[in-house]
Amino acid sequence: MTQAKQTSTAPVLMWFKRDLSVFDNAALIHATQAGSVLPVYILEPGLWQQPDMSHRHFCFLQDSLADLSEDLCALGQSLVLRIGDPVSILTELHQKFSFTQLCSHQETWNGWTYARDQRVQAWCQTTGVTWHQPRRIGVTRGLNKRAGWAQRWQHYMAQPCLPAPTGLKKIDLTSEPMPRPEDFHLAEDGCTARQSGGRRQGLQVLESFLHRRGEDYSKAMSSPLSAAQACSRLSAHLAFGTLSMREVHHALEVRRKALAASPKTMSGNWPKAFSSFSSRLHWHCHFIQKLEMQPSIETHCMHKAFENLRKINSKAQGHPTINTFKCIECNTGSLGQGLSYSVGLALGYKLKKFDKKIFCVVGDGEMQEGQIWEAAMYAGTKKVNNLSVILDNNKMQNEGEVT
Repeated sequence: MTQAKQTSTAPVLMWFKRDLSVFDNAALIHATQAGSVLPVYILEPGLWQQPDMSHRHFCFLQDSLADLSEDLCALGQSLVLRIGDPVSILTELHQKFSFTQLCSHQETWNGWTYARDQRVQAWCQTTGVTWHQPRRIGVTRGLNKRAGWAQRWQHYMAQPCLPAPTGLKKIDLTSEPMPRPEDFHLAEDGCTARQSGGRRQGLQVLESFLHRRGEDYSKAMSSPLSAAQACSRLSAHLAFGTLSMREVHHALEVRRKALAASPKTMSGNWPKAFSSFSSRLHWHCHFIQKLEMQPSIETHCMHKAFENLRKINSKAQGHPTINTFKCIECNTGSLGQGLSYSVGLALGYKLKKFDKKIFCVVGDGEMQEGQIWEAAMYAGTKKVNNLSVILDNNKMQNEGEVT
């Protein structure tokens, strides 16, 4: 990494965002190379009012900040917590310390954080502060085309993980106390098995997955009965940055090499599990890259037809009709007439000795209609064997759950 230059004795402000670890943190390393470091985390009330934030997210953050603060204290400087709007807080700290460099990782989150970063960028330009934003995951900012993305991902992940700094110079600044979830109007959701946050917990989860829990990952992840145990359980740690994507990738490759060197009789299902997990590490960055390149997908459907969901005469109006889909022979509503119609067609073809089959899709909501069962019994009596009925057993009907 190139040596950064600090033109004065002012500290570099290290703004922790979703990179809550001192390990493999390029923004922190850049800051330490430039001079003394003031590590800050800003709790933003506006962010915690967004629909994708919750009580359990906040509790995970509390755990993670406690671990981060402990690690920073061991290096000689405690974490400074501030609550409020980032521009206001940066202005306050700039007036006190006259810093000229701000470091944080490249963040791809949601529209709210993007708008906030635009305001911070404008503030930096106005005040003459240089904002350094090294990448944190396998996402390339400013990419216009996906060609070569996989090679860039592999190159980044193959680089050595960055060590934690060896020490930080102490800067006296009082931190605000950590608020409670209730202070941000985050209601308890009754989850009794939420994941604990923090780097130490993340390392334990990673180790248990790679060495004990993950052998049946490729199969067990699809079942709600086994997924909680067999899946990696690393999503939250990657999202909050207590672990870096690169160190997870490295840990996986070390484990794969060790397994390859052991007798095949000891490998079990691990090779298949690791192959599946490796693919999902790629997918993680692949889809965040898509969000980085096309942020509109946060608020707009990826398929334009669904922008008109539940609107009459649209393809996603709620019930397929002859007018919207060429493959529909008959649209019958939700009262179970579709099977009766299909039985009639199938029986007609059979009587005329036409070699044709009829397919009928039935929802589990209309299964409550007597006409469905009358048609089914009639088909059995007449031995209508050129009819296939597909039941969409998703426990949902047009206006809610099947009761």
